[in-house]
Amino acid sequence: MFKKAIAILNLTESLCDVLPDDDHATVTKRLMQENAMIIPSKIKGVMAVDEIFCTVVESTIIIKVNITELKAQLSACNAFNGVEE
Repeated sequence: MFKKAIAILNLTESLCDVLPDDDHATVTKRLMQENAMIIPSKIKGVMAVDEIFCTVVESTIIIKVNITELKAQLSACNAFNGVEE
């Protein structure tokens, strides 16, 4: 799962590199990078915890929220900049 999170982070960085430098794309890039960076750190945190249920559930929810936001931002990139999913 951590390897997939790193792959998502790398893909997000690559996508952000090809977006234009206008104001809307700059905000979208920043939001996408923030969400993509949170995912691997939360997964790593869950892996370090000795199965403390509350922490695992909390991190899982944060990961899901960031993945959902990243998907929405990718759709915005497609709509505003012609970047396909």
